[in-house]
Amino acid sequence: MNNLHKDLQLVFLSLFASLFMASVAVAHHGDAGRYEEEVSVLSGTVVVLQFVNPHSRLIVDVVDENGESVTWHVEFSNPGRMNSEFGWTRDILKPGDKVTLTGRFRKGGAPVMNLTERSQVVMTETGEQIYRTENFVAAE
Repeated sequence: MNNLHKDLQLVFLSLFASLFMASVAVAHHGDAGRYEEEVSVLSGTVVVLQFVNPHSRLIVDVVDENGESVTWHVEFSNPGRMNSEFGWTRDILKPGDKVTLTGRFRKGGAPVMNLTERSQVVMTETGEQIYRTENFVAAE
């Protein structure tokens, strides 16, 4: 009976650890449901590139249809990945640069865009593409 008790403890401990790790992974990478499925285009002026972990962010001022400036928060991958896969450094974008972004808007209307998949960044004035994910899809 003692060995059975230890075996049951081990099984429950393993199950608990597995469920805990799965919940942590989903909590961090669970974008499902937070962003629109289709991609959209947004053009604006760079305020600052925050090249930080766990996700780099770009803050962009966008003039809306009423002529008012709206500050948008745009999320990328971590700086290491942005550098190794796309050649980005902290200085790739500077305040005042004009950019055109293709990505997914957050549901609910908050000024937030995700550029971790199906996305690209183009320098508006030159047309130079400086970022494009493997699974990029142009907005319709």
